[in-house]
Amino acid sequence: MVTGKLENNELGKQKVDKMSPYILIFAFLPKFVMGSELLDFGTSLSPKLHNFLATNTLCRQKIMSNGIHSENLPHTKGTPIELGLIKGLDGSYVINRTMSNIFQDRRWTCVNVLIYCNYNDTNLHNYYWKGYSYRIHKALQNINLGYKHGSSFYPTLPVYDYFSVLVITNLEDELEFWKSWEPTYVKQKPGIFPNFKILLLKQTNVKLCVHSKVFSLSRRRNFICEGVEINPEIMYKPNLKLLSAEPCWNLYDENYKNSAIMRSIFWQILNMRENLTSKFHRPCEYDEYYSRPTMQMGDLNFIAKYVPDNVPLAVIHFTHKSLNYISCFRKEAIVYSMYVKPLDLSSWTLLFSFLLVISILTDLFIRYHLKINLAPSSFLFFLGSIIDEPSNPPNSEVGRNPHFRLGSIWWLLASIVATNGYISFLVTNLNAPFPPKIFDTVESLYCQGKKENLTTIELIDSTERFEKRCEGDHVFHPNATLDRRVLERFNLNNVTFFENWHRGSHCFSILSNRRYDTLVFHPWSYELHDSLELRRHDDEFQLAHQFYSQPMRWYPKKLWTMKLVPFASKLLLDVKSYMKYYNSHYLQFLSSARINDWIEEEVVTCGKSVFFADSERIELQRQNFERSYPKIKFYVGTEPLLKEPLHLSFYSSIYSKVPRLFETATESGLIQVLYNNSIKAELKFVMNNTKRIIAKNPERYGREGERFKSQKLESSLVTLFVISGVLIGLGFTCFVAEYGKGNGRRLVGRCLSWIRSITDRVKVVKEDILNLAWWVINKYLLFG
Repeated sequence: MVTGKLENNELGKQKVDKMSPYILIFAFLPKFVMGSELLDFGTSLSPKLHNFLATNTLCRQKIMSNGIHSENLPHTKGTPIELGLIKGLDGSYVINRTMSNIFQDRRWTCVNVLIYCNYNDTNLHNYYWKGYSYRIHKALQNINLGYKHGSSFYPTLPVYDYFSVLVITNLEDELEFWKSWEPTYVKQKPGIFPNFKILLLKQTNVKLCVHSKVFSLSRRRNFICEGVEINPEIMYKPNLKLLSAEPCWNLYDENYKNSAIMRSIFWQILNMRENLTSKFHRPCEYDEYYSRPTMQMGDLNFIAKYVPDNVPLAVIHFTHKSLNYISCFRKEAIVYSMYVKPLDLSSWTLLFSFLLVISILTDLFIRYHLKINLAPSSFLFFLGSIIDEPSNPPNSEVGRNPHFRLGSIWWLLASIVATNGYISFLVTNLNAPFPPKIFDTVESLYCQGKKENLTTIELIDSTERFEKRCEGDHVFHPNATLDRRVLERFNLNNVTFFENWHRGSHCFSILSNRRYDTLVFHPWSYELHDSLELRRHDDEFQLAHQFYSQPMRWYPKKLWTMKLVPFASKLLLDVKSYMKYYNSHYLQFLSSARINDWIEEEVVTCGKSVFFADSERIELQRQNFERSYPKIKFYVGTEPLLKEPLHLSFYSSIYSKVPRLFETATESGLIQVLYNNSIKAELKFVMNNTKRIIAKNPERYGREGERFKSQKLESSLVTLFVISGVLIGLGFTCFVAEYGKGNGRRLVGRCLSWIRSITDRVKVVKEDILNLAWWVINKYLLFG
């Protein structure tokens, strides 16, 4: 059981005292203590503790006391009990204990704790009352009850499922007793359990105080006290109904990004059942509900690190969290492969093989059978028939030969069929060209090669260089003697610095929404870099390194146009002068809504930029863009980035209704539907930005489409002009090569003479224009 495991871990921390104050009392104890009655509760100041044990159950029994006598525990009703002795009165004591192997690895389902504070025989009341609640807290802490402590040693999570605690104390002054429980008197809070009771033993009467306000501090106002008599009716019994009433919850999110969404979802789910809380917000103050059930949202690594030595009651997987991006940037590339696409490799090989074979056979027939040696090769004749450019046979005598005609007619017929089929496929590709290149993988966004097997040290160095670069070179500031933090704030809000850094970059711009109203150029003010900073697993290392090692812009380009931002033209000699300049800085007051408006405007212009966000939001954003910008075609990344499952972990009572309710809602898919609806509600705010962008340029983004779409000189059509230019250049080269054998020098001389005549003519025209200008000046300006 959990308790046995926790106490077993505690053994390594405690030194075993030779004079151990613990004893194990088994069924033979009634034989050791003689003369006790089973229902003898003793006097009001000396109760019989065995009557407060939970017998015949799987509850582990613990009795803690500052001193116990045989008359207080005459027998145990056959129940194994662990006794502990509380030492010390100054608050610095610890509880030394020895665990018997008999208590290990038992399947305990509950723990029943009795804390018996009997100081009736001593004169130490004055010292005792000053730290009473602190001693109770230490007693619970040292038996691993009540709280689990994190690295800060502050109480974090309550553990109360199977604990029932009863404090029995002799009492002289009830006012002093309750005063010691107030927060003003004690720093450490006492244990907080739904099944928490205090039995006040007095000379005149006996009171039983029940902690009735669940998860509240153990203060007087949260207890209900009634007078009782020492009889079997006051035997302590856990009230399991209290455990199902949870008036307030803690809510923790891994990255503090989805808390508002999840609160809305929880509120809707909790309202489906009566008597369930809907308080998931800060107004549940600690002075009112100090210890609260906790729900965490995040991946399993985060849940395991939150409180390592505490196990959640229930863990529910409800969705996956990942990053993705959207863009409309396309690169129109010149595609030459379209001219060979109509036929596959085997068809082209077979075609040219036949062309070569028939040309060779025809040449052999002409030279050796017809005895014609001066005829040129027939290769061009057969090639021209394929490209629909027929020509005469290589010789008139060859053309009149019936054997040549009978042999070539079949080739001409096959050429007509092949040519028409090829042209039809080619025209189809020209009319419906290959799609332009899109960048739908994160590797395609990199402007440098991806480095595999990146180590953690390399990433840390890359991140530090990126941060140092963002903070700016100190020499860039007019006065480099200022404090380093002052210079960082200056450069993180300086337009000139970042414009010089990114204007010449050919990399993609990785844009995301601005989350915090801080310095506009600070990377961690934007969602993408904030996510990469908070989540540092192996995948994040690789992705973050690519972004940090390349000059990728993360802010909107429109910030460069902020001419109202002054630059410190004079030396700022002290911090006060700089802060005066900084506080008057225009960019300091730019809201996140305005920045996000510019980001969307840059994305829909289809430049070399992408927009990153959570995958759920990206899909909804794509649908919103397609409705708002029907003339633009958007695409998203094919594979989500940094995909990881999100879980809800509940730290609450085993009797709580909330985890079971959420399990049902998750299995039915209700949580996922509510989660998507909440994201849609967030996107309604984005629609206002979209409407403003459309209003600025209705011709580009409006819904009214044109009747006819003009053909752009891109992709397939431009290849015709490129190929034509190459062929013309090749023909001119052949012409010069053939014609230049005897007339090359004369041709070059004529070209140079022609160029020289044009130059002389231009000079004459310039002189005529100057003479005309002087004549106009002399006639109309100088002589009136």
